[in-house]
Amino acid sequence: MTSTSRRSAMDRATAMRLAEHEYGRYLDLLRALDASDWARPTDCPAWDVRAMAGHNLGMAEMAASLVEAARQNAKAGRRGGVFLDALTALQVEEHAGLGTDRLVARYAETAPRAAAGRRRGPA
Repeated sequence: MTSTSRRSAMDRATAMRLAEHEYGRYLDLLRALDASDWARPTDCPAWDVRAMAGHNLGMAEMAASLVEAARQNAKAGRRGGVFLDALTALQVEEHAGLGTDRLVARYAETAPRAAAGRRRGPA
């Protein structure tokens, strides 16, 4: 089977502008949650809203820093199993100890760097 690259349906400038906008929208959503919202279920049965936010913070941290991306990739790779499952579980676990206020603050700090990091990546 031959694999070919898929061409994006949108140009890079649009994709990067939308990505930055979505980081901001997600931050707005996190800031709007009340105490009871954090424990609500999500479409991922093992994760509530709090765990999903920890995962999303981990993904933003990966986008923000090549060093962090390499660290997470290496640590998840050592876990074995399905890599994506190991990576996302690592992100949830590493942020589980943060209070929700600190999690939101960390996301606010990381989101602009994540958007910039994505712009630095290859097209």
